[in-house]
Amino acid sequence: RHCLAVFVAMGALYGIAGLIMVARIGVAVPTAGTGLELTVIAAAVIGGTSLFGGKGTATGAVVGALLALSLPADVLRMIFAVLLAIAGLRLVRDARAGVP
Repeated sequence: RHCLAVFVAMGALYGIAGLIMVARIGVAVPTAGTGLELTVIAAAVIGGTSLFGGKGTATGAVVGALLALSLPADVLRMIFAVLLAIAGLRLVRDARAGVP
């Protein structure tokens, strides 16, 4: 029952996001959001979401998105590069320690 409600809510939010995107660029193009994935991930991580799962809040993700919107694109790329480096180092450390 909850799973169905979550999928319905996601569908509605995706529809609203699509309408906002069409309003911004003026045309509906299937590839309009291509390349925004890393920006969205960086915004969520800036808001406190863990790259490894299990930690984070919706409020933090919204705050991270607002911060990401206020940052210049170059600064956001640098932040994401640092976050990826930290995640990579953590994966290597965990692999050496035998953590699954």
